[in-house]
Amino acid sequence: MKKKLKKNIMEKRNWIKEIIEFVRNAMNEGLNVYGGEYAENYQIRIVRNNSLNETFDFSIYKNHIAISSPTGFIKIENKLSERDELEIKASMLSIKEYKEDMAISEFEHFFKTDNEPKTVNDLDDDDE
Repeated sequence: MKKKLKKNIMEKRNWIKEIIEFVRNAMNEGLNVYGGEYAENYQIRIVRNNSLNETFDFSIYKNHIAISSPTGFIKIENKLSERDELEIKASMLSIKEYKEDMAISEFEHFFKTDNEPKTVNDLDDDDE
């Protein structure tokens, strides 16, 4: 009975929306987020603190989704709709833009330290 109840709960969830929200939250937290579209699936990886012990992997196929966490794994039967696929592609684009923004930000701030003046007014404060 428990297994059937678990299966019904799993089927009722909109996993694509939940994964996209998970990705959005990871980007808002500034985590490392990677995404790719391949011939037969979409791959998303989220890493906290550059640690494999804090990594989530999502593999989204036409008929199922595989989720790997630091200590677990689940394969969920899930048929992708056209809308799901469009939402995933939009998420892939968001991940690409996020990575580009992170690269530009890191490039612009790589040589800056907290001791450097930020504005002309900060220069004046040093003279006092």
